[in-house]
Amino acid sequence: MNLFATILQATAPVFGLLLVGAFFRSRNWLNPDTDQRIMQLLLNVFYPALIVTSIIGNKALSTGGNVIAAPIIGAVTILLGLFFCLKLSPLFGMKLGSDQRTFAFSAGIYNYGYTPIYLIQSLYPDSDMIGVLFVHNLGVELVFWSIGILILTGGLGKNWAKKLLSPPLLGLFLGLFMNLSGLHSWLSGDAPVLFSASYKVGCQIVSALGGCAVTLGIVVCGSSLWDAAKSTCLWKQLNVSLAACVLRLGLLPLFFLAIAVWAPISHELKVVVIIQAAMPSALFPFVLIRYYGANSDIGLRTVLSTTLVSLITIPLWILLGLWLIA
Repeated sequence: MNLFATILQATAPVFGLLLVGAFFRSRNWLNPDTDQRIMQLLLNVFYPALIVTSIIGNKALSTGGNVIAAPIIGAVTILLGLFFCLKLSPLFGMKLGSDQRTFAFSAGIYNYGYTPIYLIQSLYPDSDMIGVLFVHNLGVELVFWSIGILILTGGLGKNWAKKLLSPPLLGLFLGLFMNLSGLHSWLSGDAPVLFSASYKVGCQIVSALGGCAVTLGIVVCGSSLWDAAKSTCLWKQLNVSLAACVLRLGLLPLFFLAIAVWAPISHELKVVVIIQAAMPSALFPFVLIRYYGANSDIGLRTVLSTTLVSLITIPLWILLGLWLIA
């Protein structure tokens, strides 16, 4: 019961921050233009800084085990979500074709970013799991921008490969290089004083920038969800909301937990998989659904319904998963 209370206590602030973002939007303290500018800072500065800070000096990423296994597991979990949501959506009355593909894209991709970061920081504040999470998300991003876009649009579209060189992924590669090459260890210890001192100051600046990422990111997501919620009635097209909750929050977590229990991976990666198993649908796929002109109602209902229901299911799945690997 103490573990459940700890998980619930770690989960509640995420939804609290979403409500803060919704309140800011309702008061017009945040507007779409402000959201866009903040997102530019998040994606180009704050989030890459958090990634670099979390990876350099990370003992869990000092060898090839997690570096190799984590992105493979990330890719596999996204592929599972896309496959099952695509194949099972007709059972819930989803029309074959564009609607089916849109649902698979929106329900099959879980919220792998800000919410898991916050939960891991809260549950394991002194661990190296955040760095493992970011390397895991490399595999997620690779599938997201290739097979995910292929499913949504029927083709990869223009400039999809450039997305793989985004600032967050460049930050991830930089952090891994600093770690695995030994350059971080040298600059932190054996380097001449001028280099060592400058490097430490630079790390402090990067760490301070990275500290802004999670809270701002969740608040902006709440702001965007407020706009979406105002224009949507969840009581219409209940088959979409039901399908999203059953698949994203009911069936798919079982496969994630099976991976966490039986796959020959590190304990840190097992915990990352368990946290991701509990996540609702991600918000960013909805943005892309609108961009590509797909059925935005399906994407919106998927995000809203799974986000609301996950307030109950997140603690339960995490509790079960941690109990299984204990």
